[in-house]
Amino acid sequence: MNIKDTVAQFQMTSSRIASLNIENELIELPSAEECTSSINLGNPQIAIKQTKNGFIGVLLLIVETSIKRNSDNKKLDLSITAEGTFTFNGTEQAEFENMMFLNGNSALYSVIRSYVISVTSLSLNSGKVVLPMINFLKLAEKLKAEESQ
Repeated sequence: MNIKDTVAQFQMTSSRIASLNIENELIELPSAEECTSSINLGNPQIAIKQTKNGFIGVLLLIVETSIKRNSDNKKLDLSITAEGTFTFNGTEQAEFENMMFLNGNSALYSVIRSYVISVTSLSLNSGKVVLPMINFLKLAEKLKAEESQ
């Protein structure tokens, strides 16, 4: 099947890990019952420029996670920032901004998830941190609701 006519107007053209910081006091990852964990997303930073063919944008996504073993308060803290460049060959900047938030964050979060799995599996004697999937559509709706209050 030829997919040429189904290629999206929105494309990720590059990505990189801009920063990665890990502080680890754990030898093995404790079970979910033995620890307290948290995950936070920083506010995505978006820069957009119009081009002759549409738009180009750069998106930064920051994810921070912490896992603390309840018995002795030893922990693993990780902060990671991913940067992606995206293109859009449409004409509406608002549509591109929406795609940057939904599709761009989803794409970068997938990149971040794979890095976190990799670096934590190398940083621990056993276990790895697997970040949960995030519904960025639901997150966008939540942020809009908070803004309207």
